[in-house]
Amino acid sequence: MLRDQGTDAVFVSRPRLLAIDDLQTVLTTLKKVADELGYQVEATQDPEKFKDLTTSFMPDLILMDVIMPEQDGLELLRHLASNEISTPIILISDYDEQLINTVAKIGSALGLNVRAVQKPIGPSAWRTLLTGDGRPKRGE
Repeated sequence: MLRDQGTDAVFVSRPRLLAIDDLQTVLTTLKKVADELGYQVEATQDPEKFKDLTTSFMPDLILMDVIMPEQDGLELLRHLASNEISTPIILISDYDEQLINTVAKIGSALGLNVRAVQKPIGPSAWRTLLTGDGRPKRGE
């Protein structure tokens, strides 16, 4: 929570969501739903931009695909762990459930706060995921 010293007005910062997926349709749907829920969203298909945003944007929640052409989710998890990112991470994938769960376990073993969700995810499922008990709240 931020307070304007001149007016005593109170501002609550919007939670920040960072997402990476190789499918623009997934990012577009996610961004639309997250915007409606009050999130400030950065979404990218570029792994290098994602890496930069993990520190410059300071997200409260990270959503990332597991299987992508340039760098996969496991490589990005290793990057996050080496940079000691403590932000909760939700892995998403339409590949085998066992694969995504294994990658999540590896992320947890690296010291990250990771859970896995199976694709496809439509707007109502995104809403449920982003408004559940684990929804980060900024400024509290």
